[in-house]
Amino acid sequence: MSLQTVSKIAVGVALFLGVGMVALGAVFIIMGYDAKGDIRSALLKEKVITSADSAIPGVLVEDVVTAKAQQDAIEAHTFGNFGPYSGMERDDPNRDVYLKGLTLRNALNLGIVGFGLADLAIGVGGVTVVLGLIIAGLAVPIHLLMMKVWRPEAPPSLL
Repeated sequence: MSLQTVSKIAVGVALFLGVGMVALGAVFIIMGYDAKGDIRSALLKEKVITSADSAIPGVLVEDVVTAKAQQDAIEAHTFGNFGPYSGMERDDPNRDVYLKGLTLRNALNLGIVGFGLADLAIGVGGVTVVLGLIIAGLAVPIHLLMMKVWRPEAPPSLL
């Protein structure tokens, strides 16, 4: 098999790989934005308003910043008023209040982590698209360069 044939096959593989990476990256980006939208709409559906003593008081929880502000406020209330859960007596009537606060904090933290994972998917998708474009974009120029540099020797003249 000649070098020219191998180079043409390599170009085809590189183009296929590059286009596949661009498509995969686009799927990651679309899914990341879709996940962020799902999380945001779930937060909005609950209609949680940040408490008056949070870092951002009186606003609807709808993104990472407001979820973190409310989570921190709930944490300050539970730890500030009761200390750690493990330090509470078994018959303490505030255990129920503490557990409700813990449940809310965990739900808000899941939203925060979900936004982070969605951002990660979007970032990985962007990098994958760029790498796919680089691979596909360099395939043909490298092939042409190889064909220009490599010249098979002409057969000896019969004259």
